[in-house]
Amino acid sequence: MVWQGWMRRMLMLCALGAGSMFGYAEGDSSGTVPYVDIGPSFITNFDTADTAASHYVKVDVALRVDTPDMIDIVKYHKDALRNYLLLLLSAQDEATMSSVPGRENLRKKALHGLNAILQHEEGNKAHIRDIYFTNFVLQQS
Repeated sequence: MVWQGWMRRMLMLCALGAGSMFGYAEGDSSGTVPYVDIGPSFITNFDTADTAASHYVKVDVALRVDTPDMIDIVKYHKDALRNYLLLLLSAQDEATMSSVPGRENLRKKALHGLNAILQHEEGNKAHIRDIYFTNFVLQQS
């Protein structure tokens, strides 16, 4: 019964707009952090030592940007960004994909690569603050 009261309070807070308590972007006067979902999910196979087995990954990605203008820039270049991420994911090996340190290294590589694409296309004004894997599922058969 205690958890029901706690759950009611959490739902009430969310309904009152307490969702913004999770962070604030610097320089954003609205008090919210702009996130951009670059879905749909990425689903691809990846490299394995066992050539007879198929290994697949499903990843959902969200990008954190600093300004609302960056949301439009990311959406405009979404196809190029998705292409880079798809190629990066499919080039990974099983050890990278199945370990926390490997995934963190992959996340850092992805952030660096995405920023390189945007800076090439838009100049130094374009910058992604962070990348988040909001869903990461491996299938090994």
